[in-house]
Order: sequence, then C-alpha cells, then structure tokens
Amino acid sequence: MRPRSRTLTDGDAALVRALLARNWAQHDIASLLGCNQGRIAEIAAGERHAGVEPADLSTDAARAHIAVLENAWALRMHRMLADVLRPQGTIL
Repeated sequence: MRPRSRTLTDGDAALVRALLARNWAQHDIASLLGCNQGRIAEIAAGERHAGVEPADLSTDAARAHIAVLENAWALRMHRMLADVLRPQGTIL
C-alpha cells in the first residue's frame, strides 16, 4: 500500500510556484515533495495556496528547504529500488 500523499504547507507552495516558474515539470516537483501530482496542479491553477508568492530560491532558507527535500527524495528512491531489487525471501 502506498503511503498517503503529504499535505503541502505554504512554504512548499511557494517553492512549487518558484519551480514552476523555472519550467520544472509538475510530476518532477511532486516527486521531490513526495506528494500527488494533483496537488501541484491545484497550486499551479491557483486552487490551493492562492495567496502564496513564489519563493526566492537564492536565499539560504530556500536552499536548506530544497536540500531537506532532496535528501528525503533520495531516501524514498533508495527504499523503492531496494524493494524492487531485493530477491524474494531475502533481507538486505
């Protein structure tokens, strides 16, 4: 069973808007944030977090937020690959 898509904060929405402005694909942003692509589409359309401005990606806070998200993404990908590559009945 897949884990539930996480709830996005205003800070996440600001990051989404900034990444969309840099022509990131919605599915890539959703993967980075660990959420459903539909949440990204809703932010892009202004249906959620409508008053949130795009994040300034040049700040230390934005860079730190992205670093945390990238680390979480890498761990999720590692777990998924390990599950796929692990021979049945063995423990890695």
